[in-house]
Amino acid sequence: MNFIWVFIRRIREHNTRKTGREDTTRDLINGLLVSSDPLITGRRQFRKLKRRALSPEAELLVVIPENAGVTGALGDSLSEVQQSEDTESETSDWET
Repeated sequence: MNFIWVFIRRIREHNTRKTGREDTTRDLINGLLVSSDPLITGRRQFRKLKRRALSPEAELLVVIPENAGVTGALGDSLSEVQQSEDTESETSDWET
């Protein structure tokens, strides 16, 4: 039910004229009619998003649970960071 109000608000904010209450309401109703028609909405073409690989610096900022089963370059770099953190904590200067 909350989704409906979010959808109406999105149409009202982005796809209506702000010249008066009547114009805004008319544009809102027209937008709802267009979005409810499966013939029109089925012909809509979506943009394809370009996916890029994360940089090594960004990979270090990603937090992944240990039981996620991460493999590949991201998993290798994360395990290296975790190992280096473990060795640093073992050789801490605070214990002297």
